[in-house]
Amino acid sequence: MSLCNLNDDVLIHIALYLRRRHLSALTRTCWFLHDALLHLLVHGIVALKRSYLPRFHRFMRHGIRRNPSLSPSLRTLRFYSFNERTGCLSFADAAQVFMKVLQLAPQLTSLTINPAEFLFNPIQLRNAVALVPNLEVLMLSTLTPKYQDALVDVVPRLHTVFLDISWARCRGTLPNFEKARTPSTLLFFRTHRESIVDLSLSLVKLTLESPTLTNLRRLSISDLRLVNADRDLGWVAPLIRLFPRLERLILGVLIDPSGTSTHRELSTLDQATWRSINEWHRKAKDWQLEHGTWTNGLQYLRMRSLLDVYQLGPSCSISHLEIPYAGGNIDTCHTVLYDTAARALSYTVSSLAQLEDDFPDLAAAIARCPSLTHLTLYFASKLKLASTVVSPSLLTERVARTNDIHSHGTPSNA
Repeated sequence: MSLCNLNDDVLIHIALYLRRRHLSALTRTCWFLHDALLHLLVHGIVALKRSYLPRFHRFMRHGIRRNPSLSPSLRTLRFYSFNERTGCLSFADAAQVFMKVLQLAPQLTSLTINPAEFLFNPIQLRNAVALVPNLEVLMLSTLTPKYQDALVDVVPRLHTVFLDISWARCRGTLPNFEKARTPSTLLFFRTHRESIVDLSLSLVKLTLESPTLTNLRRLSISDLRLVNADRDLGWVAPLIRLFPRLERLILGVLIDPSGTSTHRELSTLDQATWRSINEWHRKAKDWQLEHGTWTNGLQYLRMRSLLDVYQLGPSCSISHLEIPYAGGNIDTCHTVLYDTAARALSYTVSSLAQLEDDFPDLAAAIARCPSLTHLTLYFASKLKLASTVVSPSLLTERVARTNDIHSHGTPSNA
């Protein structure tokens, strides 16, 4: 039986199992298969480079002429351009072609542009995004503060944003961050305060005067910078004030107003550093005592260590804490687990030295925490749950002596 004799639904079902290059070859065999399967070539994620843009534009233009259903089938488009060979389109020419592609895909719901600054200036980026009014997911990289008006009053359905803002490249080095008087990161979203529910940011500057994202549920920040004006409030104050309905939070590096990361190894902590850590903790607690914290708590919090969580100082309940290691002593670990009333803790074991040096204090703190009921251990791929490497009896003896803790050794690439 010929493929052309198959029912269209059966033919499409078979085609969904083909790789895109094989499907492309199939559509070029005859007009019947071309018309029946062409729209599947843009089904799912379409990733483009600068060198592919002209060919993809010609494909979309000619395909839509013969089969108008091709246009609404394109929903997810990702553009990447790094270290491409010489001779391909310049960024200026690529911007013009990319705008033409967007004009042919008005039903686009997900768009990635990386690097956005090299492809579009602020006005061009605004015009490009305005061509896809149904956009819901937007990923932009290497932006600078001059782009803060690019999203104003466009794409009203936007609910998920991944934004990589290069403050340092625009204004100088990180220590000059405060002197630069750069605007708050959230000014990018001042007309989307009600719609955005999922937000991922790189180097972030937040102040209490920033626009509030009232419906944000999931937030990821790789580097959170505390501005000088809020140095007496700690890092948790702007997070609570600006994202009152937050449920899931992932934080990377905490940076104080001097431009210094607060992350430190336990072995490097001297008496002066401990005083500074306790002071950050106290500031956060005092602010929450006066102004309140997240009413419903957090469902999930991920940071680099329990010591970082201690400096952040949340007073609300947190259902699930995930940390690569503890990083503090028994008292700081116990304070975090007690204050957050954590029910589940995920911990990554990346080396035997960590299991010997870092885990015992954490285990002792867990034994004093009645709220914790689930402990998940992620082991790096180089470690195996074997008696010669990790003794299960050691974990049981240290952790489950007083609590009903469920330990799971899960091999991973953590």
